[in-house]
Amino acid sequence: MPVPVKPEESEERRRWSTHNMRRQYSGWQWNGPGIPHTKPPFTGLVVSGEGNIWVEVSQEGRPTMTEAEAREEERRSGRPQLRYTEPTAFDVFDPQGRFLGHVRPPASFRTDPEPIIRGDTVWAVTRDELDVASVVRFRVVRPE
Repeated sequence: MPVPVKPEESEERRRWSTHNMRRQYSGWQWNGPGIPHTKPPFTGLVVSGEGNIWVEVSQEGRPTMTEAEAREEERRSGRPQLRYTEPTAFDVFDPQGRFLGHVRPPASFRTDPEPIIRGDTVWAVTRDELDVASVVRFRVVRPE
């Protein structure tokens, strides 16, 4: 099922992109197509040591701060703020394409750099509230 892009999420992405382009080209104007109304079905792939395919699937954006907080941070920093974040989630398939399950890692989990997956163990980078990176080992718990 397609994941919708909320209008406010779309607008903030357009503002963010415009701001970033104008840092390089001061007169830059948006002249391409609009932000799509739906997200792509998936945003990345990771292959485990056993050949299972972990498909990073699009998720609904969730606000991380209020609109007032975002405006205040934008005023303070001089940069548009991205209020919406997309939680990480994977659909996992075996090498023959059979669906094995859905995995929703903790919010601190990052996919850049790419996680390393061996069996039920996942090594990945996480970031804390101060944006400090750590390498963490996770164990995938399968439902009984």
